[in-house]
Amino acid sequence: MLIIDQDMAGNVVSVKAAGTITGRDYKEILIPVLEEKIARFGKVRILYTVGRDFSGVTIGAMWNDARAIIKHLNAIERAAVISDVRWMINLTKLFSIIMPYPVKAFGMEKSAEGHAWIRG
Repeated sequence: MLIIDQDMAGNVVSVKAAGTITGRDYKEILIPVLEEKIARFGKVRILYTVGRDFSGVTIGAMWNDARAIIKHLNAIERAAVISDVRWMINLTKLFSIIMPYPVKAFGMEKSAEGHAWIRG
């Protein structure tokens, strides 16, 4: 499940991942909010928090994530992942090399630093 943090102001899209993330989560939850913020602000910053209750991601979710990133590549200013899920941190670091915008990974103990960086 994806949960949008409605308290995040401005052009930041803050999403929390819990349980299993599906393609439907992207289509019905994340993409509409992402596109609304892009329409409003032109550029967005994405903060993705993956908690300990995260159990995985489906192929459909990975596909919808990739499509959303490609479609909105020029509208993303920066992205951050906050997590203690080791493979998620490593994947974020790998993708940071090829993305045209800054991408950083933060452990849960550095959550405040991640929030500050995404707003910065």
